[in-house]
Amino acid sequence: MDLVERNPEEYVRVYIHGEKMRFGPAAREGIKLGKDVADALEADEETGNEINDLVIAQLPKYELMDHKFEGEITVGKVEIPFLMKIDSAAEDLSAFYEYKTGLTAWSQKKAEEHGQIGFYSTGCCAITGKIPKSKLIYAPSERTNGGLRLNGEIIEFETTKNFKDILKFKIRIKNAWLKIQELTERELI
Repeated sequence: MDLVERNPEEYVRVYIHGEKMRFGPAAREGIKLGKDVADALEADEETGNEINDLVIAQLPKYELMDHKFEGEITVGKVEIPFLMKIDSAAEDLSAFYEYKTGLTAWSQKKAEEHGQIGFYSTGCCAITGKIPKSKLIYAPSERTNGGLRLNGEIIEFETTKNFKDILKFKIRIKNAWLKIQELTERELI
């Protein structure tokens, strides 16, 4: 959703024409670290890096890890199918965690405004009828001679959404959905 809002032509290139996303070397390194952490959390296995493994072992978790949820969000007369893959969620979708790693610091404001938190909250609400509790869990990274690794800290940002936030995000989802349909028709017809 963020990509179609930020750069519609890049969305077309990646999601309609199937080309790979372009990342620089530093971003690729950060993405790899995030994937290593996610894989270790989901499999409940060690990565082989003692510091990373110590941090991962301390991260809070719910029953479901990297679980896919599907549903439909209705905005007016528009029905929008969705798929979300939440890092960690309670079985009843009453709460979830979103994990982040990286060199760029997170703040409470940035966590509150993060699109994934809004999307997952809206999706959970569409499935259960209730707004979930949510936290963004940030494990900062540092650059060492051996590359990028977690620095040992864990910072939790409790995020809150209310009914007004969910309604605003539903409109954002609807606008992105309509833009995706427009771009798809333009490229394929």
